[in-house]
Amino acid sequence: MDLYSLIGFSAVAAIAGFTVKQFEKRIGTLITAGACAFMLTALIGASSGVISDLKALGEMGGVSPETLGTVLKAVGTAYLMHFARSLCTDLGETGLASAVELTGRVLLLVIALPAIRSTAETVIKLVAYSVG
Repeated sequence: MDLYSLIGFSAVAAIAGFTVKQFEKRIGTLITAGACAFMLTALIGASSGVISDLKALGEMGGVSPETLGTVLKAVGTAYLMHFARSLCTDLGETGLASAVELTGRVLLLVIALPAIRSTAETVIKLVAYSVG
């Protein structure tokens, strides 16, 4: 699906969701949630080309596949958690939205921990080398 189709779909879904919510809030919310799920699915399909291009650029730049994988996982996690938090907020579930946000932050820390550890080890080696 191209950009203009997604824009048109989101506009129609927003108008339909808004209109139906005036008469039946639950069904309007389902329309909105379904549209979000559809767009997320379309995004996942379109992102495979971007990921392969980023991997090729990383190889050209000498970035290790592990480092690039960590960055891509972190970015993907951040986007998905933001999407989930926004959806919960739109549905009026602010408590759940806060829990999703906190979970996302902890997951990002877990994903980044190997890179943080590697950086700390490199700094310690450099300091030990300069002292010794």
